[in-house]
Amino acid sequence: PELERVIRMDMVILAAYWGILRALGVYNLFLFFGSRAWSFLHYVLSTLAYGFGLIIVLGYGASQLWPETPQYNNAAPIIAMSLAGIFGTLFAGSFFSTKRRFPKLHRWLIGVALVQTVSICISPFSPETSGALFTLMGNTLFVLLLIILWRSVRDRWPGTLPYAVALALQVL
Repeated sequence: PELERVIRMDMVILAAYWGILRALGVYNLFLFFGSRAWSFLHYVLSTLAYGFGLIIVLGYGASQLWPETPQYNNAAPIIAMSLAGIFGTLFAGSFFSTKRRFPKLHRWLIGVALVQTVSICISPFSPETSGALFTLMGNTLFVLLLIILWRSVRDRWPGTLPYAVALALQVL
């Protein structure tokens, strides 16, 4: 009885979290259609990939989406989370206007996105190498985002504080 209660509460929390992700995605999709600002579309795609990655990491991919093909379980988390990283990188670049404001950091962001793309391409053949690239690029992206945030706070770039809070909540 106690285990069932904990499992049910866990499912309620996950459903609420996924509902919030979906609502944010739909809201930003409407903002994209209204404004044609690419940062909104990048955010939507990042949110979708991140949510799909969570579904996979929590085991729902193997049990619900592809129960007959367990070999997908090695590559699927890397692919989904790498896609989230690619779109998150594009979102950060467009949100903070890195191409114009921080050209060197922008080139690093593009490099991270390209290596993440390579990670996706090799994941079916070498999940270990792909996972190592994913981890390296995730850490590199985090450091780049911290530098961009620090410089954006210094420059009083609008939206920096909510972005920093959202990044901190993702890391926690």
